Amino acid sequence: MKIFPAIDLKGGKCVRLSQGKANQEFVYGEDPVQMAQYLMKEGAMQLHIIDLDGAFGQGRNNIEKLKEIRLAVDLPIQVGGGIRTPERAKELIELGFDRLIIGTRAITHPDFLGALLEKYGEKICVSVDTLGNRVAIRGWLQETGLDLFECVKNLRQQGVDTIIHTDIERDGMLTGLNYETLEKLQREIGGKFIAAGGVKGKEDFKVLKELGIYGLITGKAIYEGNLSMAQIREFQEKNQ
Repeated sequence: MKIFPAIDLKGGKCVRLSQGKANQEFVYGEDPVQMAQYLMKEGAMQLHIIDLDGAFGQGRNNIEKLKEIRLAVDLPIQVGGGIRTPERAKELIELGFDRLIIGTRAITHPDFLGALLEKYGEKICVSVDTLGNRVAIRGWLQETGLDLFECVKNLRQQGVDTIIHTDIERDGMLTGLNYETLEKLQREIGGKFIAAGGVKGKEDFKVLKELGIYGLITGKAIYEGNLSMAQIREFQEKNQ
């Protein structure tokens, strides 16, 4: 199982939000480049980076930081947030990012997703974020009424190899992952799922591995000290 330490960019800083709410912002570092280098030094084997300004439709505020991070760390990086045009996707691929996370546009414009899958294949993954079992889009601000399981089935049929599932109500709350939903997704649909939202500590690793989950994204648990990079490094070394 792959563990992805997370860096969220907002206004050029490293932040975390609680339940995706912009007014519940915690700044964990003025320099996300230094944070990425620290995580690599401490044993991260891959990183997860989200451009929150992009996700909230606030333009290209963080593009220079993204460039700096990509140059500063020699690790696989998956990146997302506001990838809503072919030009933006092409730019990030050409900068050397290993996987693009498509959210809103994958749900609202299946033709856009299809074109990216045809061009970039496994470099494309989709983030399906939910309130209850209903999909939310546009930086989690808009509920769609779409059922999680039907949405994921459709994405698999389109050829999406990797899907990130975030339980919005748990995200940044350190209350534990939604194991019931993750287990059902893996059992009924299968394929590669990356879990996010509510990581509490190292106890989550064993459970997700037993469920057959492909990966785990964790941010606030690291920044708040609930989970150490040493614990992440130890698990990864034993479970490569």
